[in-house]
Amino acid sequence: MKFFKFENTQTLLRSNKFLTFACVYAFFALFCLLLLVRVYWLPPGFALAGHDSGLPLDAKQFLLSRLYAWDDRLGFGLDNSANFGSLTIHFFDWISSVIAGTPYAGNYVSLFFWLGLIFLSAFIFAYQLKSVCGKPFVFILPVFLTFNFYVFQSVFMLERAKFGIFSATLLSLAVFFRMQEKKFSVITSAVLTSFIFSVFNGGGWFGITLYGGVAVILISLILYDLIQGIVNRNLDKLRRTLIFIVLTMIFYIFLNFYSILPYSQNFISNDAPRLLRESTMEAHISWLRYVSRSTSLINLFRLFGVPDWYSEPNEINQTNVLHPYAPLYLDNKILVGLSFIFPILSFASFLLAKTKKQKQILSIFGLITLIEIVFAAGSNSPFGFFYEFLMNNVPGFILLRSAFYKFGIFYGLGVLVLFSFSISILIERLIEKVPNVYGWFRSIFLYSLTFSILCLWLGYHFVLLDPTKIFAWKSDQTTKLQVPSYIYDFEKFAVENNLGEKRVLILPPVNKDWENDAYDWGYWSLSPLPFTLSSARTFSNWHGLTLEELNLVDNLYNAIRTNDEKSFYDQALSLNIGYILLRNDVLIDSKWSASEKPDSYKAVIESFKNVSKIKTFGRWEFYQLNETTPMQVFTASSINITADNFISLANKFLSEGYTVGMSDKKKYPEIDDISLNKVYAYDCLSCLLEKQVRLKSLPETVVLPGSLFYRFKEAREQKVISQPQDSRSKIANFLGFVLTRTAEQKKMLDLSVKEERVLNNAGVIRMYLGQLNLEIESSKNYSNDFELLSQILDFLSPVERAVSDYMKTNISKSHSHRFDEEMLGILWDIGKIKDYFASLLDNRERWSNEKVYKLTFPETGNYNLAFSSNAFPKTLGGEIILPKQIRFTKGSEEKIIKVSESKENWLSADLGYQDKGDGKLVLYFDELPGLFSVDETRVEKFPFGNVACINGQIKNFDRKRAYEILISRTDRLRTATAILRDKSRSYSEQHSFLKGEDLFEVPAVASGEFSRYIYFPSSYASNISLYICSDDKIIPSIEKIVVREFFSPSVLIVNKSDLVVQSPPSLNYTRINPTSYFGDINDSNYPFILVFDEKLNHLWKLSTSSRNGNWETNNKHFMVDGYANGWLIEKGSERKFKIEYTPQTMFVIGVVVSICVLTFCISWLVYSFVKMIRRK
Repeated sequence: MKFFKFENTQTLLRSNKFLTFACVYAFFALFCLLLLVRVYWLPPGFALAGHDSGLPLDAKQFLLSRLYAWDDRLGFGLDNSANFGSLTIHFFDWISSVIAGTPYAGNYVSLFFWLGLIFLSAFIFAYQLKSVCGKPFVFILPVFLTFNFYVFQSVFMLERAKFGIFSATLLSLAVFFRMQEKKFSVITSAVLTSFIFSVFNGGGWFGITLYGGVAVILISLILYDLIQGIVNRNLDKLRRTLIFIVLTMIFYIFLNFYSILPYSQNFISNDAPRLLRESTMEAHISWLRYVSRSTSLINLFRLFGVPDWYSEPNEINQTNVLHPYAPLYLDNKILVGLSFIFPILSFASFLLAKTKKQKQILSIFGLITLIEIVFAAGSNSPFGFFYEFLMNNVPGFILLRSAFYKFGIFYGLGVLVLFSFSISILIERLIEKVPNVYGWFRSIFLYSLTFSILCLWLGYHFVLLDPTKIFAWKSDQTTKLQVPSYIYDFEKFAVENNLGEKRVLILPPVNKDWENDAYDWGYWSLSPLPFTLSSARTFSNWHGLTLEELNLVDNLYNAIRTNDEKSFYDQALSLNIGYILLRNDVLIDSKWSASEKPDSYKAVIESFKNVSKIKTFGRWEFYQLNETTPMQVFTASSINITADNFISLANKFLSEGYTVGMSDKKKYPEIDDISLNKVYAYDCLSCLLEKQVRLKSLPETVVLPGSLFYRFKEAREQKVISQPQDSRSKIANFLGFVLTRTAEQKKMLDLSVKEERVLNNAGVIRMYLGQLNLEIESSKNYSNDFELLSQILDFLSPVERAVSDYMKTNISKSHSHRFDEEMLGILWDIGKIKDYFASLLDNRERWSNEKVYKLTFPETGNYNLAFSSNAFPKTLGGEIILPKQIRFTKGSEEKIIKVSESKENWLSADLGYQDKGDGKLVLYFDELPGLFSVDETRVEKFPFGNVACINGQIKNFDRKRAYEILISRTDRLRTATAILRDKSRSYSEQHSFLKGEDLFEVPAVASGEFSRYIYFPSSYASNISLYICSDDKIIPSIEKIVVREFFSPSVLIVNKSDLVVQSPPSLNYTRINPTSYFGDINDSNYPFILVFDEKLNHLWKLSTSSRNGNWETNNKHFMVDGYANGWLIEKGSERKFKIEYTPQTMFVIGVVVSICVLTFCISWLVYSFVKMIRRK
């Protein structure tokens, strides 16, 4: 057919000289970009790798790993179903590595492809608007959208997901505008757009937050069409837009069914409950505020505001001097002044627009710009309250806590369209004033002027052309590096020798503080390097482990550190470890991210008789554990039972068997039939009064009494109060109401609201306190209830502090006598509640040496008592301080218990036969040794001036222990601040002001009393000193300072059964792939558990063959040892079994559906294209 002939394309190009020139320009620009990338940025031998890039060092192997719903190459394994969507990205990674002739994905072809994709997409988008925005717009916008700080802030890790979504958005907008002009049908536009977003899908579910900016653009388009429809009384465009969006979403869902269907199971069972949890909301809001610290409107208008450019919130110099190029733009007055050109010209576009079509396009992108900037600013004023409101009230919105990184690039799209329009129109109007002496003169002048603008843009962004800057994420850290060849020798060996049957322990461990993996040849990442390189199943203390899993890994590393071969070998066998990889090229000279030195580990493992070196790969050495067999799947005939949150502690105490949580025992009572030990763990109750209150301040509040919405809040309060509840629930509700009402009280006082409204609110607070007091006094058992008192102090302490602080101010004296009475009445009511607990609060200091426990014996039997001696404090000489007396009371019986060392680091005692019921255990200690003395007094430098400080070192400091700091200071006229500082650490490369790990204000107290602070050291603290500083050069007046260990040992009581332990049935199995195992189990006359040594996920399904050959699913699935999968299996004859991860089956089904829909989409597009050509 003629329309497919090449001659027709040539004819089209000849008939449109501008299109010809534009295509030549695009080709030339891409060719220049290729030269820049290949010759200057990433010359032969260099790669981009590490940090958060996800750029695999072996692109092919990584692509293959993405074909499975479970990834067992790291630690205890992890769900991979959320990553099926990243198949497209990793496919491009692999193709680029093939073209570049390198195994790694971070090659020059990949870098060129993703930046070129942005340029080409912007070019197609700009060409669509050439008749509205002018011809220069076609040449200017692609360069502006490719070379800017919002794109290049993530080029060091080649954020392909963001670049792909951004490019897809540009292409989709081009399609959308053609649809609105009725050049494309709605269904064709929807098919094409869904196809584009399916190819460049942001990496699947982990990139879903990048769609936040796309959603804002869609909302903007709908709003614009709605407003236009109302004004013009014609909603046809709105109808087309809505149909287009709905159809696009439907096609997108089915095109991506291969990733949506398998992940939906895991999302519903695991991730959705996590998203709905609000326990970590405070941490999410804190992170949002940290990221948004620099995203003020003025910064964003100037295309600044990149969070990495700016220092910590409390720094005097707001510029991050460690950033490779931020100081050039934030501290240079000329460049700062030039940055104001962007907002001026961007919003001048509305004045330059003359035609109706221009005004429509600018209205659309002006709306996009304004809405996107609100979201990109995050919690920064003046719209930060709205973003935080969405975080607190919209399920799942916490995923967008890094506001700038999700919306910034899309805001850049909107504002740069406005900016480019202004430049384009100004160029065209200038050209119109040039006399057209020759026909070609104006064209040459237009293109010359356009080229000059591009040179000015690139000149302003000159730093983006410097490879030493753009690939650096700190002044001395870069992702541009040369990868040593020996790591690929290891990968080849791993494939050829099928190391996937057993795990490979990585030595030395990754950095324990930052949990990063760093090498002296430049690689730095939060994921261990072998994970991005090899098919081998590596095992290390990486950041993705749970606490239980981390304890198991640490125990393994500690066995090597202490040269305990037996312990190491036994643990390695149980964890299916068959190999050790010793890396001698890890980074060991950096203070903040270094690993431990490999030499000490090498000496130990080479002294182990059961470990042999089998090969050396350059600076990597590979060892094998002798005579080990795969232990991924095994059987056990007995188990231990304990509380879910004490499994790790129970495993340390019990040397035999595997442990199951109490919650699983309740689900499957049959577990009790094979239980060997039941372990009950109890925390120290009196220690709750030693800790600081959890709530440091009043909560934030927006809706205040008297406002329109407050009626709904009051109605909710009354509804909660009127519901039937038990006593503890009522107390909790009253405490919450008092806290919230006090926050509202403080806000009203700050805003100078009418006193009558403040008094009414104070009356409600007092009413709730009165009802709270009545509820507490109605029970005779609450006066000695440590847990209830701790809860009351947590809620009422910030209330008491806020009211008391306000009443000390001069402003409080301007209020009426009634106001004083009500506010002081709040303090009086709180005091009455505290008086009820006088037996616990009087002489509160005694709880430091007196530890009280409530022991519950759930069933009759013989019990043993056990403590971990490592949980007890130490003397200055490093010896364990044991309790001087242990008193046990149950009913009328009281006895003194003598403990002895039953096994290393454990003390135990026989409690004998106990009936069902509760008992009380009290541990009495002598006065703990003081760990602090003043070493020196000196003047220290603070940002606000020099101040006098006293300081001294905490003796016998151990980062794994907590410390109680007691300070007696009676001077109420001056302030004092305590700072805990690690003298071995440099806190800033910019200044030497006094900073530390932690700081707190030291309040004044009555004579003989102490203010208390509990210090929990950070994981990297090593040499802590306590500084107490005044606010001037006068030495702070301190009566006494006491620093001692804060300890809260847990108690175990063990009920040992009379179970006769049988030998478990043997089995053999074959690992088909990471998601499938098949095997045989020999016959057994007793029930047993089958253990699968991968991270627990209830989507793992065990099936066994029945006598008639049918497969039956075993639903008695539970957690073993705090991480692994276990199934209870009844006695029976020999049978086959299979363990399968069900999302893999869903993946296969999803692929079939996606292929069918893809076939339809391609057929439709071909049909539409043919139909369009025939029509033309």
